[in-house]
Amino acid sequence: MDEAEAAGPPPFALAVVAGGCASATVDVAIYPLDTLKTRLQAPAGFAVSGGWRRLFAGVLPTALSSVPGGAVFFGVYELTKARLEGVAVDEAIPPAFNGIGGGGGLWHKDACAAVTAAAASCLVRTPAAIVSQRMQIGQYGSP
Repeated sequence: MDEAEAAGPPPFALAVVAGGCASATVDVAIYPLDTLKTRLQAPAGFAVSGGWRRLFAGVLPTALSSVPGGAVFFGVYELTKARLEGVAVDEAIPPAFNGIGGGGGLWHKDACAAVTAAAASCLVRTPAAIVSQRMQIGQYGSP
């Protein structure tokens, strides 16, 4: 057992803050690529939608909205994992799947927590993504 396993899961508040910061960092880093992709898919065409200009148009609302999305994801993930701690899943899982990942079936709890967290975070991220895409193609002004 290494130090991380011995220390246990991170405190809930730390997971939420770290998730929000990580989400904002990733979204800002890949934003120019996302802008190019959105403009290439725009009905008006790449050049009319902005071409290579203003690749960071709309990045501020995206970064600000990604913080709660990441916080919700990691918060729900940690809560779900904690709730599943005492649940025995090995009996319900076919034997062929129990050895996957070397955890003897423990990966199912992580997968369930990740799916639940992703669904919850989509409730926050989807409206913000629509606004962001419209800003990227120039439909809305950018701050």
